[in-house]
Amino acid sequence: MGQKAYLRYEFADSFGVIASSLSNIVSVPNSDIVLSPALEYVHIYDFRNSELKGKLYEKTYEENKLSEVSTICLGKKSNIVAVGYANGDLKIFKLDSRECFVTFSGHKGQVTTMEFDTDEILLVSGSKDTDLIVWDVVSETGLYRLKGHKDEITRVFIINSLKYVISSSKDTTIKFWDLDLQSCVHTIASHRSEVTSFVVNPQLSKLITASTDEVLKIWKIRKIEDSTDVLKREAETSSLCKLEIIFHGEVKRKENGRVMSLTLHNDRVLIVQGQRKTIEFFVLATEVEIKEKLKKRRRRIKEKGNVEAAVEDEISHVHTLKTVSPVRSLSVCQPKKFVRKKEIDTAYDNAPPLVLILSLTNNLLEQYEVSLKETTSTLTGSLEASGHRQGARAIVVSEDGTVLATCAKKCVKLWNIQTRSCIRTIPSAHGLCAFLAPGGKHLVIGTKCGKLQLFDASASLLLEEKQAHKGPLWSLALRPDGKRFASGPCLLWAFYGRATLRLLLFAKLGGADHEVKLWDFSLIQDDSYSKSALRLGCELESTLLMSDDVLCVKYSPDARFLAVALLDCTIKVFIFFQDTLKFFTSLYGHKLPVTKFDISADSTLLVSASADKNIKLWGLDFGDCHKSIFAHADTVTDVTFVHNTHYFFTTSKDKLVKYWDGDTFDHILTLSGHQSEVWCVSASKYGHFVVTSSSDRSFRLWERTPDIVYLDIQRELDREKHMDAAIVEDQLALEETNEGVYEAVGVGKPSRTTMHASERIIDAIEVCDKEVEAEREFAELCRAAMKKGEIPPAKRLRDPLLSMHKCKTPAEYLLHVVKSVRASDLDEALLVMPFAFTLRFLHYIEEWAEAGKDVELTARCLFYLLKLHHNRLVSSQVMAGALDNLRLKLRSQLEQLKDTIGCNQAGLAFLKNLLIERDIKFFDSAELQFKEKYKRKKRKLLL
Repeated sequence: MGQKAYLRYEFADSFGVIASSLSNIVSVPNSDIVLSPALEYVHIYDFRNSELKGKLYEKTYEENKLSEVSTICLGKKSNIVAVGYANGDLKIFKLDSRECFVTFSGHKGQVTTMEFDTDEILLVSGSKDTDLIVWDVVSETGLYRLKGHKDEITRVFIINSLKYVISSSKDTTIKFWDLDLQSCVHTIASHRSEVTSFVVNPQLSKLITASTDEVLKIWKIRKIEDSTDVLKREAETSSLCKLEIIFHGEVKRKENGRVMSLTLHNDRVLIVQGQRKTIEFFVLATEVEIKEKLKKRRRRIKEKGNVEAAVEDEISHVHTLKTVSPVRSLSVCQPKKFVRKKEIDTAYDNAPPLVLILSLTNNLLEQYEVSLKETTSTLTGSLEASGHRQGARAIVVSEDGTVLATCAKKCVKLWNIQTRSCIRTIPSAHGLCAFLAPGGKHLVIGTKCGKLQLFDASASLLLEEKQAHKGPLWSLALRPDGKRFASGPCLLWAFYGRATLRLLLFAKLGGADHEVKLWDFSLIQDDSYSKSALRLGCELESTLLMSDDVLCVKYSPDARFLAVALLDCTIKVFIFFQDTLKFFTSLYGHKLPVTKFDISADSTLLVSASADKNIKLWGLDFGDCHKSIFAHADTVTDVTFVHNTHYFFTTSKDKLVKYWDGDTFDHILTLSGHQSEVWCVSASKYGHFVVTSSSDRSFRLWERTPDIVYLDIQRELDREKHMDAAIVEDQLALEETNEGVYEAVGVGKPSRTTMHASERIIDAIEVCDKEVEAEREFAELCRAAMKKGEIPPAKRLRDPLLSMHKCKTPAEYLLHVVKSVRASDLDEALLVMPFAFTLRFLHYIEEWAEAGKDVELTARCLFYLLKLHHNRLVSSQVMAGALDNLRLKLRSQLEQLKDTIGCNQAGLAFLKNLLIERDIKFFDSAELQFKEKYKRKKRKLLL
């Protein structure tokens, strides 16, 4: 008997999230583009048109695809975006092409902050692992890791002129790092609680820090120009810092609580984001304004001596913005309509209003215009249609699989599944359950307040609302009457205008008042709806009293059974007989209440999910339990069968979706990706796709693919994944114990990607060795044949891998494999390679050096291996000659490469000077000049 095969379900898309609460938002200068985190994606919104332009995500590597975005940083010159993730990875994207061109992996915790330097060559990142890492964007490698903080890093800032980095942390300190010395040169430890944020003005004369209290601390920065002063200060304070930091004073905020972030706009306006719903605006005074204040004060107190400026003279509170929901992050936006030729920074009264984009914790983006002159703030726009404010507790897929209905607090949304866009939003009560009436144009939902609401989905109209139960209405379903349902949609709409028709379609619902009520659909006359046509309504037909609260009810597809799950951990099954209900059996065995259950299409199997983390399979012929399975690590929240099969899906609070076979009781697949508890699942009629909803406010679409799953192979893949994860954890623990007390250490982090890269290099070395040995044997056979006077053998067949990649020699094939490894993973891949393969690898490096191919990559591999295995390589007599040959050949090639780069730089500089002398504009200058001419013409036409 052959092995049973299944079709694989794979992640297709995620929608419903506007702005997730883990990361910050970023607005692109001089445009209406806003970058917003959406779990593992970064959404690109055109805020003026309320349009989603695209998404930033990596399509190549699947391992870290589902990690949530934790921070976003925009480049200072070109349109590149650095994105940090919760698993410690960083990816750099091109905003125009939305392509990921660099991936870094070095942090052991969530990336919390990032900063580019002015030339976008260096990127500094901070993480929850308390480390700073300096990355080289051009060479795609990590330079070094700076250790010194004892808690999560909250903010980093680069002083480009001095090559300094300032970092703040929750360990209550602010540190100044010298990138040339790779060490901390100064520490500020004046805060009593964690430092949440700081800002530095562009003149590098003022540092403003914030903490968990209501006080902002101001520090003066003075640059020490003379090197003798630096040496003198080093002798006195043991500090090599080229900056002198002096505490200036404190400014008390109007609001209490911690500060989430500080933003300095146009060198004048300080924006302080509070913990909850407040944003405060402070104005920094210029030197002229400070002198005017001191002059007035001197006149007032009639004092001829010098009057020193207080902190209150330099910074003052002007406005407080209050929002409806808590603010997660903010970004100062400068839309096109506010872009001016010259910004006025001497008087903020004449400046255009500030435009703020706020990311709220309830999945919402809002835009405010703040006038500091009039101290007013106006809500000018919002993005709210593309998601719920809270996680949806009920989702329903239409019969044709084109529309998805989702129920959450305050509204019901209808989605186009093909485009993943919201097509209609209907205000409602807090929905807990729902179903689509026959025809797919009416939606019935059960609410948290116990009401039954009937909507016309096509018109977004509430037709009827009834108080069905005293408590929350947890379950609602439609009776599957074959005859009526087969012709129901046609009859319902073909005879909609006839007053003589009374079409009865049975539905049932369960509530928290120990009752199951049966309702009839009917066509009723409603003048408020239409004077000529009838509308759909519902009437109470009968009530079934139960012994406990009702959690879930379900009809069997053949309409013979009605099953009711109660709070006493049992499922009561009733049987229909001439429109009466007769008790059939009680299914008991769960230790905690049953949350959901479903019945297969042939009405022979019932699967129940419970809060005891188990699922049970029951036969409806005798009511016996076929199998009890420990399914999830937390409460199982929902379960549903795939139509016309015994395959079913389960969801849980452990963030996983699992696919099962109800006949063999096998676990087929685990679908991971949700970042929080998964509440419900709904499958299309024919099982082409499945949609799940989570408390992270996202809906995930899983599509069935032609890819076949064999359980043995899948189990082997899962075992390999778990083994790789265990090995990575062991290596991380070993590295932590061997790091020592150095401030600057290596950047590499072991991962499954680096392990697989190392395995590919080892396999390539083995292939190359076999090819070299085969070539040697073939040459000996040819020489032996020539000595005997025989005809030498025909041409030898090369290894298929070399022919496939069009490599002439084994060394070329190995170089091709090494180049296919990501630059950020190469060092770690060479680190885990055994020393025996390292010796063989060095011989091929010697061939690369002789051929002069990829000199930079050759030198990088050689230098790293020499640094890693220095003692063993130096003591080896076998490698002495090879290392000496490498030294001579590689040095000459590196010098030649250096000369080439220097010549190119000199030539480009000469051409630039020549163009400047001839007054030839570059492309960007010409574009700006054209825009200015167009503006002048437009002004003349207006005048």
